[in-house]
Amino acid sequence: MRLADLRLFSAALDLDPATFRDEIVERGYHIPLRDVSRKLPVGTAVLCRLLPGWTFLPDAHPYLVQIVILRGDGDFYLDGTLHTYGSGDSFVVRPEMPHAFLFVNSDTFFLKYTPRVGPLG
Repeated sequence: MRLADLRLFSAALDLDPATFRDEIVERGYHIPLRDVSRKLPVGTAVLCRLLPGWTFLPDAHPYLVQIVILRGDGDFYLDGTLHTYGSGDSFVVRPEMPHAFLFVNSDTFFLKYTPRVGPLG
């Protein structure tokens, strides 16, 4: 899916925290999420929320991921480079590429999309 299409798709998503009924636990944080894959023609997508003050260490996975920041700001590490992220930013994370939300400054909502079928870790 093209990044421009992901941005359009993301803009229509409801960011009300009450709609986040699932969670994944990573590094001790309970990350609220909502699977929005059924609204896409292909691939897997989850809408995630990170809270201010959360920090993560870089990690990698064996599949491609596209991340679109819908709201929030902080620092994002991608393959040796530190980026200050904000609403509207996006990142392409290639397989085995180290990445992390190093520091979350404000309530952050992002879409994590992969063209593969199956759960995102």
